[in-house]
Amino acid sequence: MAAAATLAESVRMALDVLAAHSGHEETSGALRRSLELAAHERPTPERIASALGGGWVGEEALAIGIWAAAGAHDFKESGCR
Repeated sequence: MAAAATLAESVRMALDVLAAHSGHEETSGALRRSLELAAHERPTPERIASALGGGWVGEEALAIGIWAAAGAHDFKESGCR
């Protein structure tokens, strides 16, 4: 799915796949929010917590990871160490 796609394109493809399954709404909503946030502002711990939550449930953790990766200039900055 993501071989030649950007992160945002890959997430959009995943959203299409998710839409075919019942119960996807919370995960899809969190992913959409992460893409929207990534397009407009860089993530900080404070922004992440107020916009997406603390990552205590799966959809929050996934959305936080997407926003962090999409907003980073490089691999190290994304928090992936």
